[in-house]
Amino acid sequence: MQTRVSGLTLALGALLFVHAVLLTLGLHLLLRVPRADTLAFHVDAFVAGNQRGDSWRPMDAARRFAAEHPGASIYDTVFFGQGMKFQYPPSALLLTGNLSRPALNVISRIAVCLTVALSVFLFERTMRAAGWMPLGAIDAWFRIVVCAGLGLSFYPLLKAYSLGQIQVWIDLLFAVLVAVWMRVPAVGGLCLALICLVKPHFALVGVWGVLRRQWQFVTAFAVALLIGLAISVTAYGLRSHVDYLRVITFISERGEAFYANQSFNGLLNRAIFNGENIEWQETTFAPPHRLVKAGTTMAAVALVAAALWLPRRRGHAGALDLAVISLTVTMASPVAWEHHYGILLPLFAVTTAEVLRLRPFGGYTAPALAVAFIVTGQYFQPLQRLAATPFNPLQSYVLFGSLLLLLLWLRALRLPGVDPGPREQGAPRAAEL
Repeated sequence: MQTRVSGLTLALGALLFVHAVLLTLGLHLLLRVPRADTLAFHVDAFVAGNQRGDSWRPMDAARRFAAEHPGASIYDTVFFGQGMKFQYPPSALLLTGNLSRPALNVISRIAVCLTVALSVFLFERTMRAAGWMPLGAIDAWFRIVVCAGLGLSFYPLLKAYSLGQIQVWIDLLFAVLVAVWMRVPAVGGLCLALICLVKPHFALVGVWGVLRRQWQFVTAFAVALLIGLAISVTAYGLRSHVDYLRVITFISERGEAFYANQSFNGLLNRAIFNGENIEWQETTFAPPHRLVKAGTTMAAVALVAAALWLPRRRGHAGALDLAVISLTVTMASPVAWEHHYGILLPLFAVTTAEVLRLRPFGGYTAPALAVAFIVTGQYFQPLQRLAATPFNPLQSYVLFGSLLLLLLWLRALRLPGVDPGPREQGAPRAAEL
């Protein structure tokens, strides 16, 4: 009898069952984790369209202040005065404008769906190009459905939605960037510029583009970003933009000890019990600490140096190289919330075929990929019980899962058979994804 479902599809189905069903039920039924503290709660929230105002509330406060006090510093009053954590640059307000909360909710739900759809498309495109063809129509559709299920159960993406986070918009823009990379680099540059209007530290990807000599990408990025900044300065005044540097400095000197901060800053703050670990602090940050600041800085420098200079020249500017610098930008930040790792979904999709082909960890490559997906894509609430113990570094499981993934990618980029990236001037080579 002819097999109608491939081994790959069965493996993906098993991953979905373990990740979304078995672990979620096990945490809830065996470890007595409340449903509100499981992945299922965020799936429910997405299906029901229930969204909080984590981004929308401070952005609305900043927008209203800017409208009532033209030219005044938004941050003097909203951030430093009221203690409201409006941590975005003024240019972020250009994306939301005067949209109502229901409109923001609808756009966010669409963004989640499109991010998942693009990730499924990227996975299918790259797997088929690598020779992992479906056995037939049934296998093809089953694989698509399973991949969509993995995307719609990816915790960072759903957490961003349920919180009411503009991060889901970033995730969509990033997914588009990944999809057009090596094909229409100028569109990728435009997407990066829009991302940087909200998350300026992603400008490091633009620096990477310069070092990789991807001029179409870099030119589009620089032009679009300058236009966006000019519009923002006109709308909100120069003072707020200059004052934003104070906000960045203030946050980088402190960071967050709250368990959801999956960065080296969060790990170090929690390890020395410097700040509130379990209860979210609406208006305060972790106290400044020289050890935490030094450790955060050293980790960031090491990560960025590895991302820029470890990959072999042959793999420069390829999908794996792009994945490494993008994940590095997230991990190196002093504050990297769980939901900031939503960008991993399209990165898993676009790199899996190449990683499986190169087998950077030998026979352990596929298991390592599965572990990285589960660890970064689930919510392990029982680990918060370690908050007051010397074992609280285990709360940084998303960071550790991301490090595992980063090691997989970097090891693959050191292998001689890595797929070549585009030519230095941005023209695609024959061996495109």
